[in-house]
Amino acid sequence: MSFKNLPHYSDCVCQLKDILDYDTDFIVEGMKRYHVINSGIEPNQSNINAWKDEINSLKAIVASLRRTNKTYLDLHIVFEYKMPKYQYDESFIFADVIIVSNNKIALVEFKQRDHTIGKMFAAEVAKYRNRLRKHHLKSKDKQIKAFMVLTKEDDECFYEPICTKFNGIKCKYIQVSPPVFPYELFEWFKDSEPIDDITEWVKSYWLF
Repeated sequence: MSFKNLPHYSDCVCQLKDILDYDTDFIVEGMKRYHVINSGIEPNQSNINAWKDEINSLKAIVASLRRTNKTYLDLHIVFEYKMPKYQYDESFIFADVIIVSNNKIALVEFKQRDHTIGKMFAAEVAKYRNRLRKHHLKSKDKQIKAFMVLTKEDDECFYEPICTKFNGIKCKYIQVSPPVFPYELFEWFKDSEPIDDITEWVKSYWLF
């Protein structure tokens, strides 16, 4: 897996097709390492559990795509993207997953929840989306959509699909055994090509 160390900007970058090639714990170890580099803080067990849910969900998505539609497998995925601090932020914030193409960006947040999602979580995703849209040089001319995937780890699966919306943010429950995903995310990427230089996108200037 091509984890690219881009200090002060991002943690883990790869292509979607790489997700299945490595064990979940190996990927999480990489995320832990770069989390410490970028924040100076060791991740807690809640962070680690959420990352495992996230990776296992993505593995199910990619496995399904590999069988049915390989168009999207070359798109780049950025884990734990470090957003810039505003003066009113108490600490740095990290976007869970960003999928990048030449003209579109999907921002995907994962939450371990049972049956409801509050406006606070939707507002968090909206904040990340707006920061990319308004302040990230390489994102200003791209279409940006935000998705929320709700996961709850149970012995065999990660829970029933339900859909609702808050302020334009799509909130989804996802069951990954068998694989299920808000497929409109990838339908939205249908006419996209992989971005030429993901490093330039990740290291783009933040404009304030």
